[in-house]
Amino acid sequence: MASTRRLAAILAADVAGYSRLMGADEEGTHQRLKAHFRELVDPKIAEHRGRIVKNTGDGMLAEFSSIVDAVRCAAEVQRAMADRNAEAVEDKRITFRMGINLGDVIAEEDDIYGDGVNVAARLEALAEPGGICISRVVRDQIRDKLPYPFEDRGEQSVKNIVRSVRVFALRPEAVAELPTTSVSTLVPRRSGIVPVAMAAAGIMALVIAAVAWWVWPTTRLSQSPALAVGSAAKSTPSTQSGLQQEATPVGSQQQIALWDAVIAGNVTEAIVSIRAGADVNGLDTRVEPNGRRPLNWAAIRNDTAMISSLLDAGANINSANRTGFTPLHHAAESGSKEAAILLIARGANLALRNRYGQTPEQTATGLRHPEVAEILRQAMMREK
Repeated sequence: MASTRRLAAILAADVAGYSRLMGADEEGTHQRLKAHFRELVDPKIAEHRGRIVKNTGDGMLAEFSSIVDAVRCAAEVQRAMADRNAEAVEDKRITFRMGINLGDVIAEEDDIYGDGVNVAARLEALAEPGGICISRVVRDQIRDKLPYPFEDRGEQSVKNIVRSVRVFALRPEAVAELPTTSVSTLVPRRSGIVPVAMAAAGIMALVIAAVAWWVWPTTRLSQSPALAVGSAAKSTPSTQSGLQQEATPVGSQQQIALWDAVIAGNVTEAIVSIRAGADVNGLDTRVEPNGRRPLNWAAIRNDTAMISSLLDAGANINSANRTGFTPLHHAAESGSKEAAILLIARGANLALRNRYGQTPEQTATGLRHPEVAEILRQAMMREK
């Protein structure tokens, strides 16, 4: 099977103190670990639509198509492990550390590779036994979707990763306060006829979809609303940034390559994708339903080189996602100081409001990014 690239949510886990446990009781530790995987970990990953890429003896590497599913799965496994360990003798307890990242991966049949995987492994090493560490891009995706109280651990330098990683941690004490969840038993083995039926149904669905697309009126291409560019007057701030409701269809290899290149911070690949036909303003809804445009992703990552390259390639500096977040809103939300400064210098509209009625300055203030909030306030004062 040839290797392919894709965006994935990566979960890395290992057993804290594994060498000590094996030294004290090799056979018993191995059997207990197998039981935890068989009775808890494997069913939970299947329940949340993930897959185990590989077992590493003292841990595992798993991937998910949804970052929300990945984090929820990790939290539920850690919560259930706390209950299981409460019934075990202290020196025989098996405790996982987990790290989760969202990134571009090189996928092969039985493994995945790339910086996205490496960062997940480094996050796992930073986690406390029984806890979970996630990267900033993960936290940005789950902020309004999951109730878990992740603590900001700041920028961390990790081995073999050039850039520092912003780390957020869910401590074991916080995990213990989460509600318990049952292990789903709705993951049955399929009989031989079911995969055949599913394959037939899938082929029929593809045929119907292809026919529908072919006969659909050509006016479909003109139905997407134009990109919204706010034109707020300085004395009367705009109440909305003009929300674009349509997402760029996922399927164009050039478009997917552009989104992945921006998320990975690869300027060269991003420019190549744009020149090959990718929409520099295309809305990426693969992970976040409200979408992220390339410039929004770059602002979240505080990637000034990428921001400059995208703007030079024609990116709309004020285009919003479905909740009205412009690139400047996302820089404010993420505390991306350098990105905010660059976007202001390149002409970003400071008065645009998102669907929640907030300007970028109000977003930064509400999320306790005082440096970015002050930069935005000063810029607004200069405009008056």
